[in-house]
Amino acid sequence: MPAKPPSEDVNYQRSESYRNEYANNTFLEHSAWDLKFNFGQLDQSIGPNVVVQHTGITMPWLQVKVLLYFLQIHLATYETLNGRIKVPGGVINPVSSPDKEMAQDYPSSVDIYKVMNKIYEDFMAANPEAAKKSR
Repeated sequence: MPAKPPSEDVNYQRSESYRNEYANNTFLEHSAWDLKFNFGQLDQSIGPNVVVQHTGITMPWLQVKVLLYFLQIHLATYETLNGRIKVPGGVINPVSSPDKEMAQDYPSSVDIYKVMNKIYEDFMAANPEAAKKSR
């Protein structure tokens, strides 16, 4: 007997401890098992570059990949309806290539750099205003 397909209707319910927070900063920590999103907010009353973190959410890599898909869908929909979001210059830094010692000790670092640099170049091609302004 074939397995019954899962219901497409999901009943979302919020726990009593559910919180709704605002974040204008996300710091990522990764491990072999998962990715942790540390959400925070810039607080200039404390100092010119201080982010107060308030929430950490850890997700397994499979969920991260699915989340990335849905984020791309939502962003594409938003920009289709409202126009492209412009990223301020200097927000995204270029990817640093591994030095000779790093490349020798961790050969995969060269491949990782190539992948990260391709993502950076694609992002900058789609968002040319995000390039760091020279002084």
